[in-house]
Amino acid sequence: MSSDKPFLKYSLLFLFVWMLGNFFPGSYNVDTWNQFFEAQDHKYNDWHAPWMAYLWHYLLRFTGRFFSLYFFQMAWYFLFFYHLLKNVTNKLTLAAGLVSSVVMIFIPQYLMKDTHTALAWGTATVILANSALTGSKTFWAKLFSLGFITYGFFIRPNAVPAVVPLLYIWVELYFAQYMPRIRKLAITAVLTLILPVLYYIGTYHFLHTERVFPEYKLRLLDIIGVSKLSGQDYMPACISSFEGYNKAKIDSMYSPATIDHIYWPYDNVLMLPEPDHENNDCVAGAWKQAIKEHPGLYLKNRFEGFLYYLKIKRRLPSLEYKNTSIYVVRHPGIPIDDSHTKMTTRLLGLWTRLDKVRMFDGWFWLLANTVLTAVFVVKYARGKYYLHKILALAQLSAIAFTLGTLLVYQIDVDFRYHYWNVFAFVIGCLYLFRDTILGKKRRDQQTV
Repeated sequence: MSSDKPFLKYSLLFLFVWMLGNFFPGSYNVDTWNQFFEAQDHKYNDWHAPWMAYLWHYLLRFTGRFFSLYFFQMAWYFLFFYHLLKNVTNKLTLAAGLVSSVVMIFIPQYLMKDTHTALAWGTATVILANSALTGSKTFWAKLFSLGFITYGFFIRPNAVPAVVPLLYIWVELYFAQYMPRIRKLAITAVLTLILPVLYYIGTYHFLHTERVFPEYKLRLLDIIGVSKLSGQDYMPACISSFEGYNKAKIDSMYSPATIDHIYWPYDNVLMLPEPDHENNDCVAGAWKQAIKEHPGLYLKNRFEGFLYYLKIKRRLPSLEYKNTSIYVVRHPGIPIDDSHTKMTTRLLGLWTRLDKVRMFDGWFWLLANTVLTAVFVVKYARGKYYLHKILALAQLSAIAFTLGTLLVYQIDVDFRYHYWNVFAFVIGCLYLFRDTILGKKRRDQQTV
């Protein structure tokens, strides 16, 4: 392997510089710019978890460049691939890993929080896996792996089910390997409860983040859906009395997949009022009443939305889905040259072809993670290789991440919500074949 390390370093360094130029200065949407100005002003709101913007704030202070976060993400991405591939001895697997780093480049070039969750949890998983492979359980490995798990959770604080398997790996590997399982689970449960508390304290007391009620939009989706299915109007007067409110138009436009097109209409004529404390409390009461009286219809509406989220059901032509998000929503005063290079154009063509075989459908990655979980469970049951247990739980985290969206949020247009699933699958495959060809037994893995 030592002969491959220089090759790996220089290959990834070359890819980093090459891809950095091809996608410079990264892709930016409206949400990205909102977080950029929060970072610039050092004033945050909770429409998005503020921690990516907080990181961006210090990058801006250090560099003075809006694209500093783009550099940071791209560097983090290729460092992640270096540590993922540095223990790979099979040359075909190594080549597959390098190709994967290029095919997945649409993820780190997009300045959006989902990239950070995938990178953070992917990095934590690699640290845990490499600790198991080498037997090295240093203080820094413990600290950084927990730090990355925590940061990924702080970016997606509603992804509690997904963080549990990662915390369990961390507890068992570093502190409780020989304890009874019930104690490991108890420690994991305590850590799982601590993380939301830390998030709340850090977000609202340390950063003094403004409340802007992101749950308001999601509750409106449920209210409109249950009202349509039941024939009983649960929309509260605080909303229906709004000047632009148009029930007939809203009902005709409604989809359980999302109400973004209703909440932010294309003609900019608002049909729903902006959230504030009063409106949010009013909508919360109506939402609870609708669910209490029609729990079955609520679940039916949510499940149908989940089918759109997985793209088992589709409501738009393929080109209208934001699979790879290579675009810039321009902002006055920030000049951006986002013209495509030949390489960018070729990759866009590749990604278009991959879309035709459903590579950007949520169900595909849910199925892939499920299959890989089964593979690692069987391998661990047969050989008791601890690495297989770590990888099985990482896949389980990705499955929980997807299934956990059923009652939390559903937006079918953006593929970014599935980034962690992609990372988990690639990590699993590369470790599965790191020094083996199609099932040859490994000799150097730790057993438990």
